[in-house]
Amino acid sequence: MIFNSSNSASLCERLRWCHDAAKGLAWLHKNNPCIIHRDIKPSNLLIDARGTVKVTDFGLADLIQQGQQFKEVRPRGSPIYMAPEVMTRSIITPKVDVYSFGILVWEIVKKEAAFAHHSDYAKFSKAVLDGERPSVEGLHPELGKFLTRCWAKDPKDRPDFTDICSNLDDIILSVGIEDDNARQFWKFNFPGKYVVPSTELIKKMYQSIDRESPFPADETQPLIANASDQQISNANPAQRREFARRNYENFRKVVTMFGTQLMQDIDYQVISIKLLLNNSSSDDVDVEKFGQFIGLLGPFDKKLLDRVASITKTNWFHGILTKAEAESRLSNEKPGTFLVRFSANNPGCYVISKVATDRSPKHILIAHNKDGSFSTKVKDAKTYPTFEDLLKAEGKANNLLTCSPNSVFQTLCRALEPYQVSD
Repeated sequence: MIFNSSNSASLCERLRWCHDAAKGLAWLHKNNPCIIHRDIKPSNLLIDARGTVKVTDFGLADLIQQGQQFKEVRPRGSPIYMAPEVMTRSIITPKVDVYSFGILVWEIVKKEAAFAHHSDYAKFSKAVLDGERPSVEGLHPELGKFLTRCWAKDPKDRPDFTDICSNLDDIILSVGIEDDNARQFWKFNFPGKYVVPSTELIKKMYQSIDRESPFPADETQPLIANASDQQISNANPAQRREFARRNYENFRKVVTMFGTQLMQDIDYQVISIKLLLNNSSSDDVDVEKFGQFIGLLGPFDKKLLDRVASITKTNWFHGILTKAEAESRLSNEKPGTFLVRFSANNPGCYVISKVATDRSPKHILIAHNKDGSFSTKVKDAKTYPTFEDLLKAEGKANNLLTCSPNSVFQTLCRALEPYQVSD
């Protein structure tokens, strides 16, 4: 999982693997007698079907009473992960596992083996004793500081695993959510959690910016997840609306059965936010997806929901699409047809996908800056306060004439428009 080049696990996900291992090691070190693992390395961690990492293989473990230490007689463990005090046969404490863990974390996040340029043990051990460590250049600043503490030469300067778990919590949030207010929002409302149900997240979002909750507290018993048409028909209006707000498929089903008079604008908002937070079939939202949502529509302030409503009700917005999906939607359209999407490969960026005059697909990457403004990713590009302003200014030069149909958000909008059923 760590070194497989085809594994697309993000940095946040990899750090969560590290956090799982740290929790296991914290448990071992808290026991009395304390269990020192002595052989922390990738091959001694296993990952289960749910993606949870487990610490395994205690063949080299030591048992000591809490607060005790002992002198190394014969170095044990894998040299790459061996703490300096083990190499020099000095006093051994549980902090030897912390050093090994630091090297392990570096390998997990860098997807490469540490100290790969060394092949001679004598030269390698001398280099480590002289202070050589893997480079933290290019890593998230907080992660670099954390690793430097873990593999400090003096064991007393290394954190214990209780602190490590707390440090990793903060680092995962910093990596996953760049916006300070959004990060504090998550930390306050979902401490110690990396994945939460989208309904709970949206409820807290509305509360935090002083908006009326779209999920009234006095709703009756909700319908089951796979409710039949008959069960939906027998339900009361509150139950139907709650069922519709769970996901896009439910929303369309309720509208098809009962028309638009049941639904309200806030129901549309909830479904739109859910589609933007998570365009998969799962209802769960993790730290990283929330961070991406804020990066595209932020900052996290009292106008956040207004910005969501504004962009999802346009004729040109298609949400989260890959390049291939965008080209598929434009494949039979005439030149000048365009759509706007969130980039699947460039976090925090929008893309204008269009049909060029030669009928070939073209894609224009748009940066969403930290101050909320927008600019094209070209040298000396102009900056615009809103995306609508950018489209107006750049539309003529880029031959943006007609909005592409088939946006899921336009489908939602049409569902809320009054209509009459003819004979």
